[in-house]
Amino acid sequence: LFFILPFSNKFTNIALAAITFITIATAVRQKKIPAVRVHWFLPALFLYYVTSELLSGGSWSDMEKRLTLLIPVLFALNPNPSQVIEKRRIYLAYILGNLSAIVVCLIRAVVRSIYYDGGHWVFNPKVIKESDYDFLTSSVMGGNYFFGSEFSGFIHPTYFGLYIVFAQYLIFEVFKNQKRKYWPVLAYGVMLLALFLLSSKAAILVSLLLTFFILLRLPFPVAAKITTVGVFVIVTTLFVFFNPRLKVFNNTFKSSMVIDPNARYGHALRILSWDAALDVI
Repeated sequence: LFFILPFSNKFTNIALAAITFITIATAVRQKKIPAVRVHWFLPALFLYYVTSELLSGGSWSDMEKRLTLLIPVLFALNPNPSQVIEKRRIYLAYILGNLSAIVVCLIRAVVRSIYYDGGHWVFNPKVIKESDYDFLTSSVMGGNYFFGSEFSGFIHPTYFGLYIVFAQYLIFEVFKNQKRKYWPVLAYGVMLLALFLLSSKAAILVSLLLTFFILLRLPFPVAAKITTVGVFVIVTTLFVFFNPRLKVFNNTFKSSMVIDPNARYGHALRILSWDAALDVI
């Protein structure tokens, strides 16, 4: 279940259905009704969503997205939860699930970028094939299969980005006491690359703050910590000035210091809404 979470809702719901079936079948076979102890909040939130959808004429697909809120119920139904819940295995499954989703998205982007034209194979990741924009700029000018929603083939890029950020923290949590950290560092770097491609500003910002937190927490000498902070500043600068969406946002933010009350789209509208939200708060 935790391996498959970064994929689409359909895969997750299949896993939920399988776990539910196995859990009930095990309880029937053992003729033992588990003593269900579950925190009320998430199941109550699911019932709230279901009731709201039914009263407002919602569809099954709308409720299907909320089924993960029932995960605590599945854990509670297990007759021996203390024997099956092992945090390290769950963490590793979630980390590997995110890495697998990233690899699948990369393969998907490569396949979509290769086509046969004029007697030979062509690699062109731009959605609008005839555009004159370069690889990076095309991601905000017509689209690029390696960036944003075109790259994220399972869920919305912002949600995928936040899944990846949580996986980054779990990498630190699982491997912080290990001496050899080559594989964790490589996995963390792959996730940073994925966040660059997803171009979600929220996920990138949180990931950079998390990385800074992790660098301070690692047991390095003072000189090494100063070096790592310098590397962090360089990586942050690369993200801000080379990622197309962040670059556009940076330019828009500079030009929008005087808030435009007539904004109707893009970052100018977002900055206007932030200003209004602060006034309301």
